[in-house]
Amino acid sequence: MIKQINKIRDFGIFKKFDWNSSLPTFNAFNILYGWNYSGKTTISRIFRCFESGQKHIDYSNATFELEDNKGNKFTEIDLNRIPNVRVFNSDFINDSLKWDSDIEPLFLLGQQNIKLQNDLANAKQNLTVKQKEMAELERKKKSTEEKIENALTNKARDIKNLLSIPNYNKNRFQPAVTAVLSDIQKHILSNQDIQKEITTYKRTDRKEPIGEILFELPKLTDLIADASKCLAITVKAKVIERLRVSPKINEWVKEGKELHQGKVTCEFCGNVLPANLLDDLSNHFSEDYNRLISNIQKQIRVLNDSKITLDLPDEAKFYSEFQRDYSTSKKILQTEISQLNDTLQLLIQNIESKQLRVFDALRLTPCVDNISKIEEAVKNVTQVIKRQNSKTAEFEKEKEDAFTKITLHYASDFAKNERYGDTQKNISKYGADIATLTQEIKALEVDIISIERQLSETVKGAEKINEYLTLYFGKEDLKVKVTPDNKFQLMRSGILAKNLSEGEKTAISFAYFITKLEDKNTVIADAIIYVDDPVSSLDSNHLFNTYSFIKTKLTSCRQLFISTHNFEFFNLIKDWFSSRGMKKNKQSFYMVERSTNATVDQASIISMTPLIRDFKSEYCYLFSIIFNFKKTPNPDYYQLYNMPNLLRRYLEALMSFKIPNGHGLDSKLEILIPTEVMVERVRKFIHHYSHSSSVTRSLQFPDLKECTDIVDIVLSSVESKYKEHYDALVEVVTTTSGP
Repeated sequence: MIKQINKIRDFGIFKKFDWNSSLPTFNAFNILYGWNYSGKTTISRIFRCFESGQKHIDYSNATFELEDNKGNKFTEIDLNRIPNVRVFNSDFINDSLKWDSDIEPLFLLGQQNIKLQNDLANAKQNLTVKQKEMAELERKKKSTEEKIENALTNKARDIKNLLSIPNYNKNRFQPAVTAVLSDIQKHILSNQDIQKEITTYKRTDRKEPIGEILFELPKLTDLIADASKCLAITVKAKVIERLRVSPKINEWVKEGKELHQGKVTCEFCGNVLPANLLDDLSNHFSEDYNRLISNIQKQIRVLNDSKITLDLPDEAKFYSEFQRDYSTSKKILQTEISQLNDTLQLLIQNIESKQLRVFDALRLTPCVDNISKIEEAVKNVTQVIKRQNSKTAEFEKEKEDAFTKITLHYASDFAKNERYGDTQKNISKYGADIATLTQEIKALEVDIISIERQLSETVKGAEKINEYLTLYFGKEDLKVKVTPDNKFQLMRSGILAKNLSEGEKTAISFAYFITKLEDKNTVIADAIIYVDDPVSSLDSNHLFNTYSFIKTKLTSCRQLFISTHNFEFFNLIKDWFSSRGMKKNKQSFYMVERSTNATVDQASIISMTPLIRDFKSEYCYLFSIIFNFKKTPNPDYYQLYNMPNLLRRYLEALMSFKIPNGHGLDSKLEILIPTEVMVERVRKFIHHYSHSSSVTRSLQFPDLKECTDIVDIVLSSVESKYKEHYDALVEVVTTTSGP
């Protein structure tokens, strides 16, 4: 069954509709209620697209998507995916029945056409022969495919076991077999060669790739120059000679000076400090002195950070042929790195000595710059690593080449022994023959369907239509007659019927539709049926007859949709759906609404309001819309556009039973509304905007203030004139809620 309409785009009034998740899904029995031009017929046209297998001619750019209760989705792209859809709507009437000429019969020819009977027998006999040929070809094709598929599977399993490849299977082996067909002998190896390739593939002495040696060499020349410059600096200060000549005492006094800042006694001996002692020491340990000490400490950190710690791989990680070269290169590199670190340590020692002799210019101890030797040693080690990694890469390529040769060898052997090329040609020929037979069978089936349609019982179809017309109209004056050329004619009292009323056309069309549902091409139990407004222009008696037809004839269908604008007919269907005989939770109720604003004219499907579903009158529903607008005036164009019409319909209903004297609404307004000015405002509002006489006027909307004023006048008048009735209406619309 169809569960919901997921979306509609650019199909008539449905510009952009998406199924609201809060909507109940379609059930076996569904009714959609809405006023004229709200979009009901458009929904039926979507279903009819699936019946006809083509998009509606007026909406070629429309898109839509239906979904069934199994999650399958159906769109305009493939309209043949939903079988057994039958739709009654205005398009069905226009396409099936021509009112200005003979009505087309259900079927073209009668029972007595012997030639067609013979054609049908011959076609069925040919179909049987073709179907047997098809079955035999399909059997041979399947048998051949299974045999070669099993052989491929077995051979692939042999290769899998031979080479210990866990995921090797038929799907990997078959492309190799196809590849060797052009020259099978080319890829076959001798026993000695195939064993050699298998040995290569199974080798396990592969070494892992080794990464590059990465470290940063210091700029030793710059470091030596910086150290030499530092040693040559002499501090300018008021030097205290006894401290200059004794570096250790100098350092001791410097530390003590910091400890005695702000004090007047000596922490060592407890005596009072000489008056100018701290000032003299400050002049001795000047800014130049402190700056030099800071620079020395910074250089020592840089030199320590420049030392290199090597982390070289072990010789055992190399292939045996590279181990000696690597060991030699490694030792040289380690020696040179050690020499570099010694040089850096020597520089550190020189600079550290400067800390004790800041007032003297010193000379740097000669240093060895071996950076170029380190670079050469790194180059030699890197070359060995590259050779190592190249061999590892080549190792993988050798295995891949061996694997290719092995598989092509066995593929060639397989193709030769199993005659694979001939087998594939046979399978292709079977497929081509099957495709040809399929087209021939389809053509025969189309011919048979066409002949059977022509041989259907035309006269009995006409009799069935006449039976239904009698039930519709309660008399037998209107009948369908079959002409000698198997056309249908409408007769009234034995004379060709002319000037049929719209109600008669509707009844005849629906009788024709029901008859079509009972022909041999339709199984009601499998059908999805959509009936759109089958009571248009019918009086009450015929309306009840239509309801009876639907209830009697369509109850057993797989899924039923009924849409209508007629409230009396809606109540009949609703009562049927809600009756005891109907299974619970098998019915869904909806409304189709059309909202209009300044930029879009849009229809939507919504849950049915309880005021429509639970009460047998549209009157309460109209009052609820007007009453809610009064409580919460809304500038929405939909409400503004429809309010004149809603007020007119409500007032007509109210006054018809309050003042049932046959006078028109205009004169009754004078009884309801207290002043002439108010009466004229209401009269102009409901007539001017709900009965447009020009395109310009139909595009006009009353503004919010005008709508609010008129609604207040009407509801205040009703409350004042019919207080008890008004209060009862308010209670109904305020206590009834929920879908």
